[in-house]
Amino acid sequence: NYPTSILAFDYDQDGVQEVLSGWSKGKVDVRRCRSGELMTRTFLPSGIAGLVIGDYNQEGMDEIMCCCLDGTVKGYSPQGPAAPRSVVQLAKDQEFEITTLRQARKTLMDQLDMEMANIKVAGKLKTTTPASGVIAGDDKKLATIHVKTNVECGMELREQEDGQPHIVLSVEVTGPRSENTLIKSVVVFAEGLFNNESHYVYLPDKSMKKTVNIPIFPDKDLPIDVLVKVLVGTTFSEQFHVFELKKQLPRFSMILPLIEDRINVPTSMVRFHHEPIKSRHVCQWLVEEFLVVHSSWREENVNHIRMKSIRHGGQSLTLELHGEGQVYMYTNEIQLAGDLIQSLATYLNIKDLNVECYFPAYEEYILKLVEKVEEQQMLFNRLRAEIADHSNLIRGLVVRAEDARINYDMTGVRQAYKSLHEFNLDLVRGHTIRCGTHDQLIEMQRQLNLAVQQYGRLRVGKSKSTVVAEARDFLQSSEKARLLEVLRGHLDEEKYLSEERDRRGHA
Repeated sequence: NYPTSILAFDYDQDGVQEVLSGWSKGKVDVRRCRSGELMTRTFLPSGIAGLVIGDYNQEGMDEIMCCCLDGTVKGYSPQGPAAPRSVVQLAKDQEFEITTLRQARKTLMDQLDMEMANIKVAGKLKTTTPASGVIAGDDKKLATIHVKTNVECGMELREQEDGQPHIVLSVEVTGPRSENTLIKSVVVFAEGLFNNESHYVYLPDKSMKKTVNIPIFPDKDLPIDVLVKVLVGTTFSEQFHVFELKKQLPRFSMILPLIEDRINVPTSMVRFHHEPIKSRHVCQWLVEEFLVVHSSWREENVNHIRMKSIRHGGQSLTLELHGEGQVYMYTNEIQLAGDLIQSLATYLNIKDLNVECYFPAYEEYILKLVEKVEEQQMLFNRLRAEIADHSNLIRGLVVRAEDARINYDMTGVRQAYKSLHEFNLDLVRGHTIRCGTHDQLIEMQRQLNLAVQQYGRLRVGKSKSTVVAEARDFLQSSEKARLLEVLRGHLDEEKYLSEERDRRGHA
């Protein structure tokens, strides 16, 4: 399930635009731009082909039109601003409240009926329960659960050498008589973690457990809201209690803190200066955005932080905080560095941030891409010139064949059209090669643009757009030295490497 159309539209008419998104499986939802909070959601019979905004009713107000792949078109009007409630509206509100209370009463009655049914089952089983709460007898059967039964949910990062590292979502029953209170099924709803946005675990009566572990494999470093619904009862319960829990998977859930200080610090780094940044600010951000938190981070007075990224094969990550807001971030993964900087800037509300960076492996990758693009462009131009030459020869052969036909020279006509046929085959082959070269050129330019975007994500605000614009200008002019200078943030490579050698020598 992936988004096929995204629009910005003031859905609730409050002067702030919301995000409308249409999905490949027919879902359309509206979310607030800043918080991502879901405002409303609907499902259409087929995938969304496009979303369009316009005043289709000619009433002076824009509507939302949803076009599906099967030809279905549905329109939705935006929510209007709040207005003083009339007597009719008050009556409707009261009726709505009464309906809500009736639904709550029905829910409670259903729960009571469920308890009564389970009590009857318990009576038929003739199970005895002493005052201690432990079930006596050989069968140890009970159809009801204790009123103080609770369900707890936790997350743990597991680093496995043989298998793929993953996060375990653990659901456990707690409370009195918990040894006989078991889990029947678990439903997990999480957007982006599972194929159909949900994962279902069902346990037969003989396989019911007190604890259920569900592996999670997040693809990206993003915060994800997780909704868990658990059916709890005993092996002889006819009806089960539903527990609902909400958890949030932190953004950097696949990063582990390291205790040892003697680790290989990467040469690649990002450094920036922002005077308001203090050690306690960074520690608060680490506790907020990371799943596994080191105990020293809560002390809010740590200047050297060692971690490793499980997602990137155990790559080491080091954060060093120097005086007056100077921050050094050492990692070989430029994408991870960009994610960390964007998250930190958002947490600390930094509007503009410029950095100096040095990623030699990624710079070499960019230079190779530039060389390949230049080679493909030269090959493309040469093929285009050859096609132009063949076109001139074909025009000459057509004239020669026509002259031979007028002079009744059938042998000359056959020879001219035979040569024409051979040139035409050469043109077809040349066109096929040119199309393949063009596709390769487009793909390389796309990769080059993505590489520049990675350097842009190391900055925030105006500095980000400035670096991307300047880098694209130097790419067009093929000034490789100026390109690297802009991407590095005008960092002096020799001076930086000399400083690093001295610093590591003293360490």
